[in-house]
Amino acid sequence: MASEWVEDNSRKAKKILEIYTIVSLVLLLLFLILDGAPLLRVLFSILCLGIYSLFLNTFPLVNLASFSFIASCICALANHFVWFTYFANSFNTYTVLEVISFMTICVWLLPILYLISLDSPSNSLPSYDSSGKSKKRQKIFSSIFSSLSSEKQ
Repeated sequence: MASEWVEDNSRKAKKILEIYTIVSLVLLLLFLILDGAPLLRVLFSILCLGIYSLFLNTFPLVNLASFSFIASCICALANHFVWFTYFANSFNTYTVLEVISFMTICVWLLPILYLISLDSPSNSLPSYDSSGKSKKRQKIFSSIFSSLSSEKQ
């Protein structure tokens, strides 16, 4: 459902991603200032936001072999690990609800939003029949899965 909305509203989706990047930045800075979060971890998360925002230059087109895609995947995993270890080492300071809220809002949501946008029609690939004539356009993931399933048969 969300990927269908991105299909129909790629400009709005891009604007939402831009706004949410700024919101995440502000929340991280507030966490640093008000709660005394570790500076290096916050700076790393801000670096991750910068790398995620590289997608906005070509949004909604995403090259799965590009630096920005690979770096974003690495950043998403590393950012999760950085904050998970922080909260695991300070489990008496924060409640479970606070940890889950922070991880959801500041660590996981933006990469998930970008992941949802990968399935937009701007990223669709043309399909060809055996005669070489173009058929209807297919989405990337649909194309990959259909080719994998046809190889198994």
